[in-house]
Amino acid sequence: MALSAERFKELKIFPWSDVVDWNMAIKSCRQRWRLSCALLEAMLHHSLQPDIISHSTSIPWLPWSAATVALRRIGHVALRPNVVTFGGAINACQKAGHWQSALQLLEAMDTVTVIPNVVTFNSVISACEIGEQWELAVHLLSMLTKFRLFADEMSFNSVISVCERCCQWQAAMAVFAGLRKTQLLPNLISFNSTVSACSKDTQSSKAVALIGSMKEQRVRADVVSYNSIISGNMGQLDAWRKTGQILDDLAIASILPSLITYNSSISTVDAWETAQHLLAATPAVNLMTFSSAIDGCNWSRALELLQRLTWNGLVPNVIAYSSWAWHQTVVLVEQVSGSTVQGTIASCQKAGRWPTALQLLFVMDATAVAPNVVSFNSTIGACETGQWKMEQSLRDDLQVSQWCQAVQREER
Repeated sequence: MALSAERFKELKIFPWSDVVDWNMAIKSCRQRWRLSCALLEAMLHHSLQPDIISHSTSIPWLPWSAATVALRRIGHVALRPNVVTFGGAINACQKAGHWQSALQLLEAMDTVTVIPNVVTFNSVISACEIGEQWELAVHLLSMLTKFRLFADEMSFNSVISVCERCCQWQAAMAVFAGLRKTQLLPNLISFNSTVSACSKDTQSSKAVALIGSMKEQRVRADVVSYNSIISGNMGQLDAWRKTGQILDDLAIASILPSLITYNSSISTVDAWETAQHLLAATPAVNLMTFSSAIDGCNWSRALELLQRLTWNGLVPNVIAYSSWAWHQTVVLVEQVSGSTVQGTIASCQKAGRWPTALQLLFVMDATAVAPNVVSFNSTIGACETGQWKMEQSLRDDLQVSQWCQAVQREER
């Protein structure tokens, strides 16, 4: 990347500029990593040798592979990498989700007697979070004492978060307990991650107890805290009673429910009237709202909700239809021939039963009975009267299907 005179002027680089001026210019590049690399190269052409600060400033913004190469290159120019240069390369790996490379760099620091700091460990732990390596994250947290380092809030929160992501509630609770034994105070992120970990593993009683203990730590729960518990109630016995209690707690705490609150709550309802009430109370419904309500309905109620869904300007998707007797329909389709299903869709077209036609088409697509042009056209015909959004969506799907079939023929 060649640099023009205008670019040098913009970066305040002049013929008399020294290494400090060049380093300031490199620092100003930030995300423009190609420009910072060009400046490093240009320094050599101006008879200036980049120092360790020059490299340390540019490395954090490089792509992870380029960052590791740049770190190795430092040793070739008689410079000794320090904790900042290693930290920058590890940070680049963390951003890209390459936890293996981040870990290798941490181990390499020991070979060149560079002592890592808490920020270095936090970057590697964050990389483990992206890579869902919870055991390694817990191990790294324990390694801090080896270097006489003290974990901070970010260290603990990142480890709890990776345990939550991997559904390891016991590990999350253990790390949370370790946080409480330090001079640090758990914050909202600490509590919410631990609550979510317990809720994911159906430990709703422990999650509720954690929210109750937030007051002792002077941490105010938010809607995310309660949403985790409601989501964890789904599929459990007496789910709606527990969810109703959480909704009452939200009201007592003067916390406004979110769309996620309503969607998750509707999924736990075992009575149509209650689902109807929640649906009416939801301020801005979306596809998931209707899909959750449809899941708890009988056939006729599901049809009614599908109709209401389109009245709200929404097009039913696979989730909405999967909630509507999906398994029963799959069994039906798999037991008959493709021509029989196509004939049934054609009958639905004549009767104007577009939801049934769509259901059959979606199930065909999910089973070995592949829909063809006739199936699509019949379903499009069923949607023509008033269901113009769905009709257009199906026409688009038909074009994609025909293109895929053409590609398959070419490959054969």
